[in-house]
Amino acid sequence: MKFKKTLALDSRGDILLDEQKKLAYLEGPRGVEQELKTLLKTIRGEDPLDENHGLDVFEIAGSPPAVLRREIRSALLRDDRVASIGDISIERDDERPRHFDVSVEVQLVDGTPLELDAEV
Repeated sequence: MKFKKTLALDSRGDILLDEQKKLAYLEGPRGVEQELKTLLKTIRGEDPLDENHGLDVFEIAGSPPAVLRREIRSALLRDDRVASIGDISIERDDERPRHFDVSVEVQLVDGTPLELDAEV
């Protein structure tokens, strides 16, 4: 399966430029990985072009980890490039109680395994 290319972003979500100061792009599984990490950091409804993109933070706020796992699984499976979700581990950030560090095992439809690490 051929995945579309996407703009490359830095760790803060800013667009990267290549050595010639042109827009940098990611393709294939690396591009999908970046887009899925961005999905996990987006509040559902925040994107005016896709109201279903992101996590429903109002559903998960103050909820037990099982609810967060369910919402992560649901959000990732809405992407047609994702075949399955494996283990989802969640760690609470004691210094920032409303933030979680999550690690998710994902398998893409082309069989590529990904390990997504994101702060939610």
